[in-house]
Amino acid sequence: MYFLSGWPQLLTNCIGYSWKNRLLSHQFLQTFDEHPHLVLFASDYSFYIYNVRTCIQLCSYNRSQESVNHYGETQLVLLSQTNTILAASTTLGYILILTVDLGDGDSSVLVSDMDVRQGRTGKSAPGRQPLVSLRLSDAIHLGSQVTSMCHFKDDLIVATKDGLIRRLRWNGGASQSVIVSEKQNQQQQQNQHQSVDLRQVTFFYDLEHSRATRLAEEGLHCRHLEFSPSLGVFVLLLSNGKAALLATNSATKLDQKLVEGILAENLKYATCMSVNNKYRTVAFGGRGTDVVIFTADDDTSAFAMSNRFRLTPKHHPPGLGLAAGQQTQLLALRWTPDCAVLLGLWDRGHIALWTAGGFLLLSIPAPASPAAGLIDACWCCSGYLMATITDRGGLSLYSFVKSGLVDNPCQGNLRHIVQCGPDRVFLSPHHPHTSGAEPAQLYGGSKNWHTACLPALYTAAHWPIRHVSIDEGGRYLAVAGSRGFLHYAIATRKWKLFGNETQERSFTVQGGLVWWGADYICMSDVSLESGRAELRVYPRQSRLDNAQACIHRLAQHVRQPQLVNLLGNQLVLLSANCQLDMFTLSESDGQAKLSHVQELSLSSYMLDAGCVLQICLTNLRSEIGGAFPSASGGGGVSASFDSADLAGRSRHQSGGQQHPESVLVNYSGRLYFFQRDRGGLMPVTAATAAAYEQHQLASSAVIGSPVARPLPFCSPMVIATNVEIVWTPPHRPKTPAQRQRHVTDSIWLNCGSQGMRVWLPLVSSNRESKGYLSKRIMLPFCVEIYPLVVLFEEVLFLSCINEVSQSIGLTLSQGRVSGPSDNISPLALMPFNVIEKTSQIFLNHIVKQLLRKNLGHHALHIAKSSAHLTYFNHCLELLLHEVLEEEATSKEPGGGLCTRVPAQYLDTVARCARKTEVSLWPYLFANVGSPKDLFEVSLVNGQLKTAASYLLILENTEKPIVSKQHATLLLDAALDREDWNLARDLIRFLKSIDPAELADTATAAAPAPQAKRHHAGAMRYPSGPLKSGSSSIAGQDVADTFAAR
Repeated sequence: MYFLSGWPQLLTNCIGYSWKNRLLSHQFLQTFDEHPHLVLFASDYSFYIYNVRTCIQLCSYNRSQESVNHYGETQLVLLSQTNTILAASTTLGYILILTVDLGDGDSSVLVSDMDVRQGRTGKSAPGRQPLVSLRLSDAIHLGSQVTSMCHFKDDLIVATKDGLIRRLRWNGGASQSVIVSEKQNQQQQQNQHQSVDLRQVTFFYDLEHSRATRLAEEGLHCRHLEFSPSLGVFVLLLSNGKAALLATNSATKLDQKLVEGILAENLKYATCMSVNNKYRTVAFGGRGTDVVIFTADDDTSAFAMSNRFRLTPKHHPPGLGLAAGQQTQLLALRWTPDCAVLLGLWDRGHIALWTAGGFLLLSIPAPASPAAGLIDACWCCSGYLMATITDRGGLSLYSFVKSGLVDNPCQGNLRHIVQCGPDRVFLSPHHPHTSGAEPAQLYGGSKNWHTACLPALYTAAHWPIRHVSIDEGGRYLAVAGSRGFLHYAIATRKWKLFGNETQERSFTVQGGLVWWGADYICMSDVSLESGRAELRVYPRQSRLDNAQACIHRLAQHVRQPQLVNLLGNQLVLLSANCQLDMFTLSESDGQAKLSHVQELSLSSYMLDAGCVLQICLTNLRSEIGGAFPSASGGGGVSASFDSADLAGRSRHQSGGQQHPESVLVNYSGRLYFFQRDRGGLMPVTAATAAAYEQHQLASSAVIGSPVARPLPFCSPMVIATNVEIVWTPPHRPKTPAQRQRHVTDSIWLNCGSQGMRVWLPLVSSNRESKGYLSKRIMLPFCVEIYPLVVLFEEVLFLSCINEVSQSIGLTLSQGRVSGPSDNISPLALMPFNVIEKTSQIFLNHIVKQLLRKNLGHHALHIAKSSAHLTYFNHCLELLLHEVLEEEATSKEPGGGLCTRVPAQYLDTVARCARKTEVSLWPYLFANVGSPKDLFEVSLVNGQLKTAASYLLILENTEKPIVSKQHATLLLDAALDREDWNLARDLIRFLKSIDPAELADTATAAAPAPQAKRHHAGAMRYPSGPLKSGSSSIAGQDVADTFAAR
C-alpha cells in the first residue's frame, strides 16, 4: 500500500547553530491541511515553517528570553483548521496565539534561480516561494498546564492537568482570528458551562449491562485528546493509562450534565493513541511492540479491542532490545492522511508501518547512534513524505510511493500494479496475451518499472498527484492533481493536457476517475465556478477540451462526490449524502452520453459517506434469505447464481439494458452486499412513470402498458469484516465453455493481518438437475505478501515489497557526496530502499482449505481448471510441502491430507521430498507410499527423471546394495530409451558406491524390486499402472486424486 523509496533527505541544521549541541525538551511537527507541502517545526523556543517540496525554510520565529521566563517553554502546538492561527501551550499554563500569514496574495520572494518552471506561454520563470510570516497576537492564562489540544468543529478543545476539558472558540477572519480570552467577566461565565471535570463524569463499560462508575483518582487528567467525526465522540487517553470515549448530547456546548463516558475494556498502560476516521477505530500503544486497535460497538456502545498489530522479533533488529528482555515504549502513532497506513515510532528510534487491517508493510531500523534518536514524526504532502525529528533538532524526510488503490479503488487499478509518487507514476501493466504489435518489453520486464513523469507544465500548479487510473487493458493512464487532469499513452510515452488552462483550473476531481474501455475517461468532479458536483466524460482520441466532453450536472443536493466506479457501461457514484446514483454510458456519433438509471440510499445503514472505502458493481447474486457466512470465515451460503443467465434476464426486464445484479460497499471494513429483489417486474403506467423519470430507462412505453425499470435492491447483508480491498471478477463476457465458474463468480477480500478470504462458489457437476443449487463458502488463508492485484485465471497474487540495501557509506548530505570517513550525522548512513515486484500462488491455499472441509470434489474441479498452467506442478509441490510441515511437526494427529493427482503425483512427491528435511521423510512416505514403490511406478510409466529423484532418496534411506540394484534397473531403462545424459550420471553414481559397503551388506542383499508391489498406504489408481503423460483424472472416485484420511 505504502512503500519507502530511496534515501531520506536530511536537514541537519534545521533549528540553527545555536541549539545544535543541546538536547531539547519539547519538539513537535505539524502539517498544514490546506497546504500539504508545508510543515511546522516547533521546539522549546522557536517555530519554523518549511516547504518540504523544495526543502526550503520559509519562516522562523524565535522567542525572546523574557518571553520564555514569563510564559514558559513551548510544550504543545496546534494549527487551526484554516491554517491561519497557531496555538502554542507553555509549561506555565499559557496559550500563545500566533497569526500565520501564508502570503497567499501576490507577495513572494525569489529563493533560487535554479528552480525554473516553464509557463504555459513557453517563457522561463524563476521559482518563487510565498512570503510567510509568524507574529504573536495574544497570550491567555488558563491557570493549569495544558496536556492536550484538538479541534471540535470550529472550536478548540483544551485538556488541562487539573482534570478539566475546556471548549474555547476561534473568532474573526483569517487575519484577525484570536481565541476569546477567559479574562473577560462575561466570557468567564460562559466558559464555566463550556468545561467538563473528568472526576465528575459518569463512566460505563457499555450502556446496557455495566454499572455507572466515576474515576476519583488523585491527579487524574487527560493525557491525549482527539475528536472523531465518524464516531461522533471524543477519545481520551487518561493519565492512568486507560482510555475512554466521551459523548456529548449537545452540539453547541460542552456541559457537565450532558456528557457520559465509555471506558475501554482491558486496556492499561497506554502511552499514545491515534484515531482512524475512515475505519472508525482507535489505535493505542504503550509498553512493548504491539499496537491494539479498539472500536465502538454499534449495538452495545462498548469500546472493545478488535485487532492487534504485532511486531514480531523477526521484523525488528536487535537494537530494539526485546531479545535481551529490555522494555521499549511507543512514542507516537500517526495515521496517514487517507487513514490507510499507521506509523509507529518507538523510543529507541525504530519505525514500523501497518495497513489499517494490521498487515506489517515495513520495519525501519533505528539510526546507528542512540544519541540521535527519533522523537516525533508526521505525514505531509498527502502521505508522500514522512517527516521525522531527532532530539538534537535534525529533520529528515522519507519519500514514499503509494498504490493507486488508496485514493481511487477502480476496476483498472485492481487489474494492474500502479504506484504513484507526488509527480510521477510507476506502472507494471499485466499483459497475459500481448500482441506482436505491442511486445511485452514495451512495458518493461518483470524487474523493471515503467515510469511516467508528469510534465512540469502541470505539476508546477497542480502538485501533488491525487488520483490515478489505468484502463483494464493496461495501455492508457489518467492522472488528476489539485485541478484538472491529463492522460498518458504508455506505448508512445506522450502526455495530453488541456489546451485551455482556464478550463483545466475550472474544476477539481473528487471521488476518482475511471476508464470506460480504452476510449473514454469518466470522472466525478466539483466545478469551481458554480460549486456544483458533476460527472464528466472525455474522449481519449480527441483534444482535451470541454467542447468535446459530456458534462452532466448532478442534482443540487449532491455536493461532494466520494467514490466512482464502473462495470461495463454501468457507472456508479457515491455522494456525501450516502446516496448511490447509477448511470448508463452510451456512445452516439462519437459522443458519450450519460443516462441516470437508479439511486440507492445508504443512509439507513451507514452514517458517514467518508467511511466508505470502496464500491463495486457485480453480476453476482446469492439466493435471498440464505444464511451468509460469519465474518470470521467458514459456513456456506445457499445461492442460485449464473452470471450469464441473470444478465440475460436483466436485459429482458430493462428494455435491453444490462444492469448489475448486486453492489458491494466496503464501509469501515464491513463489506455490505446489496442484491436486486427479483420478486418480479413492477408495472408502472405512463401517468405514474413521470414521478420516476430519473429512476427509469428510456423505453417505448404506451399509455396503459407497463414500463420496465430497474429492480430495487434488497436490504444488505454483511459478508465479512476487517476488509481493506475487494476484487470482483473482470467484466469479460465469455462462452459457457470458456467460463470458469470458480473464477468468474468469486469475490476476493484482503483482510490485513487476517490474510486473504475468497467467497468461493461450490459448483456442482450435476448440471442436468432442475433443482440444482450451488453454494458459496468463505475460505480464509494467510499470505506472505500484501496483494495489490488478483489474477483470477492465473491463480496469482501480485504485489510489491521493499528491498532494503544496508548503508554502503555513501549518501547525499547537504548537496555533496560524503564518505564513511566524513563527520556527518548518523541519519546520513541510512539504508537505501528499492521497490520490487513480487508474486505468490494461491491455488495451493484454495485446494488445502477445501480438502480440510471435506470438499475434495470441488478441490479436484479447481485443480483441473488450472492444470494447463506451466507452474501447476509447483503449486502441488507447495501444497504437499505445507501439509507435510504442518502435520509432521504437530503434536495432534494430522488430518492426513494428501495430494493425489496421477499426472503429477510422482513428480510432486519427489520434488517435495528432496526439499524437505530428512527427519520428516518417515511421516511423508508413511502417507504417500514407500520410495521403493514410487520408484517402481515411475520406472514402469517411463518417468526416468522422476525415478532418478527417488533413487537419490533411496540412497539416504536404504542400504547401498538396494541403491545399486535400483540404479542398475534405471540404467537399463535409460539405455533402452537412449537417454545418454541420464545414463552417464547413473554410471558415475554406481562408481561412487564404496565396494567395501557392498561387501558388508552382501549377505543381507535385498531381493530384486518387483514392479507390481505397492505399499499399503500408497495411492490408489483408477485402473492398472499409470500411463506416461496421462493427463486425465477420474472424477468418479475422488480418492484417486485427493484423499483425506
